[in-house]
Amino acid sequence: MSVSPDTIRHYERVGVIPRPARTAAGYRLYPESAIDRILLVRRACRLGFSLGELARFLAAGSGEESACQDIRTAASRILANVDRQVAELTEVRRDLQAALLRWGQQTAEPSVSSARLLEMLAYRSAS
Repeated sequence: MSVSPDTIRHYERVGVIPRPARTAAGYRLYPESAIDRILLVRRACRLGFSLGELARFLAAGSGEESACQDIRTAASRILANVDRQVAELTEVRRDLQAALLRWGQQTAEPSVSSARLLEMLAYRSAS
């Protein structure tokens, strides 16, 4: 996994990783624990947590009961959103399968010069 310096600086600005100590020349000195924190943030973002949420959760301490409840609430919201997206994609898949089947049947007929697949797909998805 690679993370750009700009991403790390952004993580610092939003508060998901602590600001590191600096050398006299101004170079950042990250502790080893910064790697684990960056990995946690990247994985949590992939699941659907926002950086703002993560900054709040991490500042509160993820072991505290109120923070745990907030994290659970956010995870439940994300899961509901994923379920909604899966349902929508399942419907799109079904519509595409039906349109392709109809298209295949129409193009098998010698009298059909054009089955107008794009129009068939657009009409079906608009309904």
